[in-house]
Formats: sequence, structure tokens, C-alpha cells
Amino acid sequence: ILIFPEGAHSRTEKMLPFKNGAAVLVQQLHLPVVPIGLKGLEYIYPHEAVLPKPGIVHVNFGKPINFTNESLEEITKRLEMEVEKLLK
Repeated sequence: ILIFPEGAHSRTEKMLPFKNGAAVLVQQLHLPVVPIGLKGLEYIYPHEAVLPKPGIVHVNFGKPINFTNESLEEITKRLEMEVEKLLK
């Protein structure tokens, strides 16, 4: 399952703060998470677009993360930090 944890389409190239939705799935289903950083989406699928246009997106995959007893907020913050690292 691919989830965009921001909960909304950013109007800029900067990420929006993550919501807890992905963390709920992780916590309830005990699933590992592979963070993914996507660079260039703001150009091929701008906020106001109905459909994406041709372009290049760079995809960076992080290492899988297993969570055990972390709170929703801790999971969300860690995921946000890991994705931010992949965007640099």
C-alpha cells in the first residue's frame, strides 16, 4: 500500500506535516514501513492540475522500519524525518 501521509496535496515543493493515518495502520497491523522520497511531483502534478503531465520524478527508497511499542505521534514523526532525509 502506498500512502501519502500528508493528507493533502502540497502547493509547493515542501512537504506538509504528516498526519497520523499511516501510523494507525502501522500500529494496528504491525507492518514494516519503507519510506519513499519523491522529488519532482510538484512539476508533473501541480496542485491545480486535474491530470499529471509528462516529466521526471526521482524516487529514493529508504530502509524498512519496524515499529514495536511507539505511539502514533512517535511513528508519524519518525516517518516524516525519514522521508525528509530522502528528499535531500
